[in-house]
Amino acid sequence: GEQTAVDLKAFGQESLKKITRAVVKLESFYRTLDVLKDNQVDFEVRHTLWEVPDVADVDIFAEKAPDAVFYMQKVREAKMLDKTFSVAMLDAEKAENILRERIRYFNVRG
Repeated sequence: GEQTAVDLKAFGQESLKKITRAVVKLESFYRTLDVLKDNQVDFEVRHTLWEVPDVADVDIFAEKAPDAVFYMQKVREAKMLDKTFSVAMLDAEKAENILRERIRYFNVRG
């Protein structure tokens, strides 16, 4: 069957603003998941790791999307176009552990 992927840019509202540099409501993401579930559309949530997420924000995600199949995507070591972000500064292991401990259907890509 067909698979729909939904990109979660950040777990918290402040982080979402930082990564998108726009006023995007995190609630829109959750509404999208609800529409997909209500219409019985298979989907997965993808998140490219760029910061260590706040534990409370991840807990909210786990509560609001308990059955979501989740894929964490690692950023490749490369020159970033946006100099505000650096993969070298990221404690990827800590971030992955936070996610792995809280998200039921946790997977890693990349």
